[in-house]
Amino acid sequence: MDFHKETFLILTYMGLWKPKNLSKWKSIFYNLYSAVVVTMMTTYGLSRLVNMIVSTKNMAQFIFLGVLESGLKGCTLFFYASKIINIFEMVSRPPFQCQTSEESLVHQQFSREVRRVSRYCFMYIMIAAPYYGIDAFFTALPKRKLPLECWLPYDYSSLYAWGFSSVCLLLGMLWGITFNVVCNCLFFEMMMQVVLHVKILKIRLRAMINTQPNANRTNNHCRGNQLLLERQSLHHCVQYHIAIIRLGKDIKAILSTIILIKYSLTSIMLCTTVYLMAKTPVFSTNFVSFSVYFGFIFYQIYILCYAGHRIRMEFDSIGEVLYTSNWIALSETSKQSMKFMMINAEKPFVFTCGGILKLDIEALKNTLQLAYSIYNIL
Repeated sequence: MDFHKETFLILTYMGLWKPKNLSKWKSIFYNLYSAVVVTMMTTYGLSRLVNMIVSTKNMAQFIFLGVLESGLKGCTLFFYASKIINIFEMVSRPPFQCQTSEESLVHQQFSREVRRVSRYCFMYIMIAAPYYGIDAFFTALPKRKLPLECWLPYDYSSLYAWGFSSVCLLLGMLWGITFNVVCNCLFFEMMMQVVLHVKILKIRLRAMINTQPNANRTNNHCRGNQLLLERQSLHHCVQYHIAIIRLGKDIKAILSTIILIKYSLTSIMLCTTVYLMAKTPVFSTNFVSFSVYFGFIFYQIYILCYAGHRIRMEFDSIGEVLYTSNWIALSETSKQSMKFMMINAEKPFVFTCGGILKLDIEALKNTLQLAYSIYNIL
């Protein structure tokens, strides 16, 4: 769980990930708090969605398709919560547990790198979202307009109705945006778990291949025991490889559809933002706002494409480790096992979304090319 300390901490404070071992009354209050949060997020999302349908004349409405994305991520987290927990429990048991100090060091360093990426997202959203909400509130206060373009089924002209509606909408926006970002970071961290364990697998393969032959040469009187140890070590590596592939497939089964939808919505939002930037004066505050928004949603899809690309590259590098090692010195039985592992390593593990999209840097490049083409045309 080192990968996900900040992620689950924020989800817990938001009322969207219930801690274990709560007392009866704490559990009741937490459920009530969760119900309030979900209600406010749902109200905000529906009001924005209805307003987007009714006010199609405003092109800027379409850059807020992230409202739909937040709802879909919430459904994914709700329906797959047990499977996500099972994945975290699985990576805390053998063969995923670190066995040497070198593996522990790699795990700690990689965990810090992944968490650093997530922290950047959290820091940005914790600063940008409240700033935008406060600015929108005080901008709308003199004319008593809603701080966000929403549709509400009642009259909010009175001060109390306007204040209550504005605060609820802004809180719903804050929770919705934060939830969207936190879920995105959680998905990124889950995918990077696969990358980490492939790295550890390569360490075990190098250690097994490079040290075992030396032991055979220096302990001729114990050659039978050494051959048995060699087979056991190789068997553990093969089982670890199979477990990593199973882990990757389980994560892909959970995230495939939602990432495909996110990629599609993000592509629309990127192109729409570029369209609005083309119609906005360069030295205006709106242009700066659109530029910051463009950079943020681009970063959100970039980390997922980067994770998918890293998964494929790490699996491809397993074959290089086997080819460049001293595998010739192994026993004939071990050579046969290595041959099967090499054959499996030649099959690329591609993180596909919905069976349509290959999640890698190439997919991100295609989206940017489309957005840039729209910018040049307009």
